[in-house]
Amino acid sequence: MAASDRTARNEDAFRDPPRRAWEVLAAGALIVAAGAAAYSNSFHCAFVFDDLPSIVDNPALRWPGAIRRAIVPPPGTTQEGRPVVNISLAVNYALGGLKTWGYHAFNLTVHLLAALTLFGIVRRTLALRAMRERLRSAGIWLAGVAALLWAVHPLQTESVTYVIQRAESLMGLFYLVTLYCFIRGLSSRRAWLWHAASVAACATGMGSKEVMVTAPAIVLLYDAVFVAGSLMAALKARRGLYPALAATWAILAALAISTGSRGGTAGLGLAKVTPLDYALTQLGVILHYLRLSFWPGGLCLDYSWPVARGAGEILPAAAVVGLLLAATVWALASSRRAAPGGWEPSALSGQSLRAAWGFLGGWFFITLAPSSSIMPVADLAFEHRMYLPLAAVTTGLTVAGYLMVAGAVRRLRLGPTGRTVAWGLALVAAAAAAGGLGGATFLRNSDYRTGLSMYQDAARKRPNNARAHSNLAYVLIDAGEFDRAVAECSRAIELSPDFAEAYNNRGLAFAAKGQHDRAIADYNRVIELQPDHAEAHNNRAASLTEMGRYDEAIASYIRAIKFKPDYADAYANLGAARHKAGSVEQAVADYTRAIQLKPDSVGAHNNRGYAYAELGRFEEAMADFAEALRLDPNDANTYDSRAFAYYRRGWYDNAWEDVRTCRKLGGKPDPNMVQDLIRASGREE
Repeated sequence: MAASDRTARNEDAFRDPPRRAWEVLAAGALIVAAGAAAYSNSFHCAFVFDDLPSIVDNPALRWPGAIRRAIVPPPGTTQEGRPVVNISLAVNYALGGLKTWGYHAFNLTVHLLAALTLFGIVRRTLALRAMRERLRSAGIWLAGVAALLWAVHPLQTESVTYVIQRAESLMGLFYLVTLYCFIRGLSSRRAWLWHAASVAACATGMGSKEVMVTAPAIVLLYDAVFVAGSLMAALKARRGLYPALAATWAILAALAISTGSRGGTAGLGLAKVTPLDYALTQLGVILHYLRLSFWPGGLCLDYSWPVARGAGEILPAAAVVGLLLAATVWALASSRRAAPGGWEPSALSGQSLRAAWGFLGGWFFITLAPSSSIMPVADLAFEHRMYLPLAAVTTGLTVAGYLMVAGAVRRLRLGPTGRTVAWGLALVAAAAAAGGLGGATFLRNSDYRTGLSMYQDAARKRPNNARAHSNLAYVLIDAGEFDRAVAECSRAIELSPDFAEAYNNRGLAFAAKGQHDRAIADYNRVIELQPDHAEAHNNRAASLTEMGRYDEAIASYIRAIKFKPDYADAYANLGAARHKAGSVEQAVADYTRAIQLKPDSVGAHNNRGYAYAELGRFEEAMADFAEALRLDPNDANTYDSRAFAYYRRGWYDNAWEDVRTCRKLGGKPDPNMVQDLIRASGREE
């Protein structure tokens, strides 16, 4: 058959039934509106969990030219080996610093675009002539409902509201675009252009997350099931496309080589769990994911899922997952046997629906395989891994629901009124499902409002999760609830006696209470467990500084910097220790390095300004104070420090003005400086 004839047949096979364009636009608008409503309360949610090291404490985002350098993400962060994610974060930071709404707006935009792309994929698949004959030309609205349920499902909140997990949603968008462009190319007279776009999307997705490795396989499976009739026929029909898609694996391979086992959090050499134990445990995890797909109650940010031990934990889940996998293989194999010579889209037979079920099962298991098979990942369960697999569930449920209603209408031989009532009830059920899921998403987003609310939720739902208690303690310290923080850390240590982070956080709580001896004991325990724990060395040094043991503190800060050379806070703290020890010039150098690493550090600018004032470098001091107040106009400490500089300069009226402002902001001006100012100016405030 000539290429032009084949294209014409494909155009007919993938053409929508006679519909007005408003239906497509209305369905798309409904998806966007419902998704935006479900996430309308997410824009001011806090950075949580891995957001902190990957965004808040990531100096790479702050460096001049960070966007240009973002192609090499920093080690030890979620975006390591994922340059597309890192570039997006650098752009967010360049536009709005650490204002969370911009990050959430980006995540939601990506998610809505992914939902629209899913709508396009399902719509065009259901527009196949044989499919639409079976589905009575309802493809547009079936696709709309499937994508709508996927967009508003609360299981997606971890990929959308949890900022750093844009790695999952970005990858998901490029994954869906890869398949969509492939499908568009099948019915286009410019197939090469659409297929080039498919390859480009696939390549970009490889730089977003490793799950993208399965995208070429999904495209091939779609081709074999819906178009060519077999894998070999698909490979033969598109000899140029599949090698090009496979070539994108080289990008992922290069990134994987550069990151190794992702900082010890993934890979066959992971010490925490063997590949066999991981695979057996994933049977129960997959069953849990499926339960959440149908009934999303009990969502949890941090499961700390235990390794499965014993037949009682493994066999029930193995039976269910094994049955689903066997059904998928059977559907694919039997539909292939029904068309031994392959088929053109326009020649699809009644076996097409069975093939579609097989493809949905294949989509679920293939997209989940990188994180839920034999390749160990340190965290055995995370909800964001269901971002793409959930599409198979919502699409399957939508089509199954339609077929059930259509079958009932046919069997009962309902008249026009009966058919109207039946389809009206089906529409109400679909609306209720979307409304219920969207409402649950809205409520789930409220848990992300603050770190405290999120970690309290995690600790309540997983009371034996040591990390959840430790993270809760960390935010309790910020809230000033030091005794509760100590109790939460002690509970974490009871659950996991060698959990270094819990000792570190308890040390922070003790230090906040002024109990520096107890804090140092906990920091020493951290260093015993993890000698290269830079934060513990820094925190230990901070307590030593408070105790006036400056030489020991300086040595400890230097060790922290040795283990983490871009540790801006350690440089700033080292400067403060040297400053107190009388080495002002060295302190200025340390503050300067801290500012280079973290230009938006109010404390470093303020402290360097104070040091400049002591050295008589008034103009440089004023420049630092101006920058500190630009970054935070309500920083009382900066007004206190600038009052000192004005006093040293002899500008007493300015000094008094800053003293008053410091007090209005709740600060406590240095009493010695105030007394000196009173004596020098000859008046009290």
